[in-house]
Amino acid sequence: MRKKRAWLNNPPNQSREKDFKKLAAVTISEARKYSQRELARASGYSLREVSRLICGEVAATPQSITRLRAAINALEKEKQETAETLSRAKQACRKIGLRKFATQAGIDPTNLNKTLIGKRRPSAETLVKLQVALAKIR
Repeated sequence: MRKKRAWLNNPPNQSREKDFKKLAAVTISEARKYSQRELARASGYSLREVSRLICGEVAATPQSITRLRAAINALEKEKQETAETLSRAKQACRKIGLRKFATQAGIDPTNLNKTLIGKRRPSAETLVKLQVALAKIR
């Protein structure tokens, strides 16, 4: 007796299509962790295009999923860098004091405190100032 070929019941194209649909679903699910504005900025899509893609109003294409995946990876990296900078800033504040560190960084101490305890999201400008101040301390 001959062995049946596995792809007779499930041709390769159907398998690829299922894999793509699964990848698209996972990517869109992960994309929901971020705001649509962040995704639009990172992916280069307009806010409307991102919204339609995430809400399922338009079919996902391999290109769109690739761009969305790259945007998610970029946002993850950005998030990790921000967390690392804030962690180092907290250590510097413990070492030399919040007010002194804030003065060296050129940031209002109250805003820095709220940023470090998580009540305020750091702006790009604040992050740059923190990184410059941290580089001077080393």
